[in-house]
Amino acid sequence: MTSISPTPADLRLYLQYATLALPWFMIVVDLYIMCISLIVFVYEEGVEVKGEEDMYI
Repeated sequence: MTSISPTPADLRLYLQYATLALPWFMIVVDLYIMCISLIVFVYEEGVEVKGEEDMYI
């Protein structure tokens, strides 16, 4: 006899898994944002340096 609707015990289990997974999810998102901003920063620096070199020539 299986019920398709989730029981309170199931919901509690889902909540437990969610609270366990949340910190890792936040860390992954943090790293992703850091990588993107680093790439953008390096790219902008490279563009600025290239522009200055063109000016000197």
